[in-house]
Amino acid sequence: MSERRLWTARAGWLLDGLAPPRRNVRLVVEGTRLVAVEPFDGGQFDLDFGDGVVVPGFVNAHTHLEFGALTEPTSPRDTPVPFAEWLRELIAARRAAALERSPESLRDERRTGVVLGLDELSRSGVTMVGEIARPDWPEATLAGPVDTLVFLELLGLSRARVEPLLAMAKAHLNRAAVANEASGGAVPFADWQAGLSPHAPYTVHPDLLAGACRLSLEHQVPIAMHLAESWDELELLRSHSGALVETLREFDAWDPSALPRGLTPSDYLQALAKAWKTLVVHGNFLSSADYGRLAEDRERMSVVYCPRTHSRFVPTRYPLAEMLAAGVRVVLGTDSRATNPDLDFLAELRWVASRYPEVDRATLLRMATTDAAIALGLTNRGALIAGQRADFVVLQSDAGGDHNPWEWLESVAWIPASVCLGGVLRSTTEKKQLPAGCPG
Repeated sequence: MSERRLWTARAGWLLDGLAPPRRNVRLVVEGTRLVAVEPFDGGQFDLDFGDGVVVPGFVNAHTHLEFGALTEPTSPRDTPVPFAEWLRELIAARRAAALERSPESLRDERRTGVVLGLDELSRSGVTMVGEIARPDWPEATLAGPVDTLVFLELLGLSRARVEPLLAMAKAHLNRAAVANEASGGAVPFADWQAGLSPHAPYTVHPDLLAGACRLSLEHQVPIAMHLAESWDELELLRSHSGALVETLREFDAWDPSALPRGLTPSDYLQALAKAWKTLVVHGNFLSSADYGRLAEDRERMSVVYCPRTHSRFVPTRYPLAEMLAAGVRVVLGTDSRATNPDLDFLAELRWVASRYPEVDRATLLRMATTDAAIALGLTNRGALIAGQRADFVVLQSDAGGDHNPWEWLESVAWIPASVCLGGVLRSTTEKKQLPAGCPG
């Protein structure tokens, strides 16, 4: 299909969360764009998706793909994992690997993780991902089956780290600008687009956060920050005490002079509101007042809910319904294989659907598509309307006969059989190869 400039397809159902389900439709694709989505009148078409359900390509708003090669999360256990303990084990493992292995070996491992992660995301229907990447992220791996917005991770609690990290952030944004210019405007961006990720309150100096927000506004790129993720974090901000402080001290990563006591997530929301677009990652322990602030500024600020990661660390129910009722824009992310058993985005959607029956299906689909695209600052994707990028998923089942068009959210018999990315249609079951040089 990639060699044809214009093609058409018929589908049994179309769902986008913006209108009631549409029965028996025809999609017209020209180049990278949807030209039309119209009722099927019995005319000709190139492809027949049978009684399949077409939905917009899923937008996974938060990942750490470097862990894509893990077969199980760090600290696997059935009961909720103490966050500070998990972080201690992760940092210890990273430092041990840095001592025992060569830089080339570690880069190859991260590169393989990204390749495997992107492949897994694509097979579950993802066409766009917000990736948190370390400074030496493997750019060459991103010319793959999923478009990527690369949030450069910024970690520096000491004042001395602020200017070097802001210089690195500027270089990252300039690399993206050069890549986009080289594409000649043929596509909205080349293989990747840039964002910035001041990591978390306990790893980022306030001046670094302020500088990152200024760059976000200046370059019109989104910011993503882990915030209100754990009780340990709240205790650290409030009193400079607790398990998270002890973990940071153990690795010589705690600087009490960098942060005044008595801070709250609300203080960070105030700072993040100065960015162009902000993704508040997790937000597990935000207050009702925080919900109000996020709702008032919902066109610029969104919360990323990572369902199965939350269930692994927090024993209480995520306040999804409360946030949505307050008007907060909530979108979905898988987080990483260091906290999640897999990167299957459809499994993530089904997990939420089964545990939050009060959230209607159309809202849930928008959280995974249209709203997530808005959160990332993308105006050309996330919906199935004329003029948008031709990014969509074809969900199919072997079960015949009439069916509920939302059945794919409940039954594993429905799989993403095909994914269309920028007008190029590919089967999710075809064999994938790692790029040359990748181990595995």
